[in-house]
Amino acid sequence: MNVETEAIILKTQKYKEVDEIVTAFTKKFGKVNMFAKSSKRVKSPLLSGTQLFGYTDMEIDLRENGSRLFVSKIKKSYYKFSEDLYKYYLASYLCELIEKTQQENTTDISLFNKTLETFDFIEQGNCNLKLLRLVFELNLLRSLGIQPQLKNCGICNSPDIENIRHIDISQGFCICSNCVNHSNSNSYKMDKNLIRFLRYVYDNNMKKVLNVKIAEIFLEQLDDFIQKYMSYYFGNLNINSYLIIKQEEKINDNIRKN
Repeated sequence: MNVETEAIILKTQKYKEVDEIVTAFTKKFGKVNMFAKSSKRVKSPLLSGTQLFGYTDMEIDLRENGSRLFVSKIKKSYYKFSEDLYKYYLASYLCELIEKTQQENTTDISLFNKTLETFDFIEQGNCNLKLLRLVFELNLLRSLGIQPQLKNCGICNSPDIENIRHIDISQGFCICSNCVNHSNSNSYKMDKNLIRFLRYVYDNNMKKVLNVKIAEIFLEQLDDFIQKYMSYYFGNLNINSYLIIKQEEKINDNIRKN
């Protein structure tokens, strides 16, 4: 079936001498792996449209037993990512995260648009990129239908934010201080202000969230929580770029302090 769709290039893998297997996050069909014939040739019409991070218009022969890329015209290349190691590795991490958590041929227009929005923020570089990563990860959890329920205690249904200090990762809901001792699972203890911030993330658009000033200690706790949450639901994703991102974030934190 020949189809047209917008797409983001998540991954390319060399196949034989000048061919590639391209993994793209498409707007209409979700993640698609496809064969790109001769895409590495200098004069190939596919060359510019199969570069990592590229936002493209594609024509694909979509098949269950192996899709094929016919046309990929670049709309935006995000080439400036390669000029800044932190931005490059951050975008690489997000692509790898999407590639490893999305099912093939499962449409998610909201996440597609959120990815483009995140790439634009990375390119502009005028926000806290660590916070941007964490907000994207939280939006990914929502997109996958596994975001934690934060409105009230999952056991007694109390909405008292002042008394909610734990999140049950296995159940995906928060627990108040009165009920935590009666819970059979291992809950994650979290500052009440951080739980309030999580609510704020899910109730507001990304631009508004990124304007929030949040202490570094809260960002580190949020990072730890998200990694444990994703590990529970996905297992070990083996995303190598995460460790590089943590190193780059530490360098940038030191630069800001000095």
